[in-house]
Amino acid sequence: MSIAGAIGVNVGSNSAVATIADGLTIGAGGALTVATENDTDATIDASGAAVSPGMGIGAAVAVNVVSIANRATVGASTVNSNGLAVTSVMDARGDGVNTIRAKTLAGASSKDEMGIAGALSINVIATDATEAVVKSGANVAAGTGGITLAAKNHETITTNAESTAKGGTTGVGASIAIAVGLDRIVRAEVEDTAKLTGGGTLSVTADSSRLTSAVVTAGSSGGNAVSPAVGINIIGNETRARLGTTTGTTVLAPTGDATITATHVGSSTVEGDAKAAGSKVAVGATIGEFFRDSGRHALC
Repeated sequence: MSIAGAIGVNVGSNSAVATIADGLTIGAGGALTVATENDTDATIDASGAAVSPGMGIGAAVAVNVVSIANRATVGASTVNSNGLAVTSVMDARGDGVNTIRAKTLAGASSKDEMGIAGALSINVIATDATEAVVKSGANVAAGTGGITLAAKNHETITTNAESTAKGGTTGVGASIAIAVGLDRIVRAEVEDTAKLTGGGTLSVTADSSRLTSAVVTAGSSGGNAVSPAVGINIIGNETRARLGTTTGTTVLAPTGDATITATHVGSSTVEGDAKAAGSKVAVGATIGEFFRDSGRHALC
């Protein structure tokens, strides 16, 4: 008997946070800027291969668990300035894309007995928040300067699993690729009850993309050959640009252009290839996919 296995686990949390806390009074002769940048990459590869005249077992497991936070906020404080910029964007020192990838390759070969190969790749994005926000209770007088709130997050999630098994009696090659990322928000927002006055121009923008792909390949041969291949994407997203409701008699009346936009590009794909060559029994593939995308909103 020959057994080969590889397991890779990557657990990471990456955050960039800039905040004006509640209860402060701030006066700035020029523009007030609260800004964050974040670019997060998490990649993991695992491979295992076994060759034996007896039973051969090859297994590979790769697991990514990632949390991302990118937040710039003005809390429930009083601010007097000549312009306001609250931005939470991709880090210019990176490539402008959060890259999340898990890849596995498993192989097994047995001349006389069973060959079993299993590949499992999992990506879990536990939290993913990009926020440029003036919080409820804030009171901001921006003078004649421009007002900008901008949130940007671009992301790719790739999950690949490949297995090949050859057995004298039975060959089993199984591949599973799963990506889960439901808790994601990209928002530029002045929350309800926040007061924002003045401003030469007004720009509130939320810009988002999330491209998700899973590729599963399974192959087997022997007297009995079984090749299940399963790919699953469970993905969600919300992109929001918003001016909330306010209290009192203050009016936001920029003297220049006013723009509120939310843009999002999302995709989810699963590709599967399963081949079973058995002289007695051959069983093929199963592929499943679920995709949820909450879309984009521009509100005022």
